[in-house]
Amino acid sequence: RFVLKRLSLSLLTLFGALVAVFLLTRVLPGNPAKYRAGAFAPPETVAEIEKQMGLDKPLHVQFARYMDGLLHFDLGTSWNTRRPVAEDLAQRLPASLELSVASFLLAAGIALPLGIIAAVKKGSLIDQLARFVTTISASVALFWMGTMLIYLLYYRWQLLPAPTGRLDILLSPPNRITGFYVLDSLLTGNFKTLDSSLKHLFLPAITLSIAMMGIIVKGARTSRRG
Repeated sequence: RFVLKRLSLSLLTLFGALVAVFLLTRVLPGNPAKYRAGAFAPPETVAEIEKQMGLDKPLHVQFARYMDGLLHFDLGTSWNTRRPVAEDLAQRLPASLELSVASFLLAAGIALPLGIIAAVKKGSLIDQLARFVTTISASVALFWMGTMLIYLLYYRWQLLPAPTGRLDILLSPPNRITGFYVLDSLLTGNFKTLDSSLKHLFLPAITLSIAMMGIIVKGARTSRRG
């Protein structure tokens, strides 16, 4: 019963977010058909594009088409790439997942032992360090932390490469198996690409892991003491 209740609330929240996003795109100033047609397009061309996009339909009809597209994973066509948005997302999803997994593993590998030791040795130096990590994680803006890490690890100390992508610009991506550059490089035995992908992954991963560490440390300290 509890799981069903939480699931129902999650679905209602998701539906409310979809309604809010849909209405915001209609309320905000600007005409997407005119933007797509160009600044000097005649009104007839703009009207034709509006018809193609369904913007000439009533609002409830537009919302029904919007929901139908989402349920069928039809997210429309990107204006930049001229490709289906679902294809663009699928192409880029492995990079996001790779970063998320690396960030979580890095955060858990540091924060879990720190939280457990802090709970066992209350008032010790480790406990004070755990409190400091929790405070920093909760209070420091992520974009500022990322900027400082770029300045220190790349610009000042030159320990990591420039944050320009997933690989050095002179290297080609490994043969695609999973879409994870680190894993694909390892599976194909491309150790030069593996080294480059790990170095490029570390800087954003450590930045995101700092945001996770506070929650993990606090949870480990609390559960251990409980």
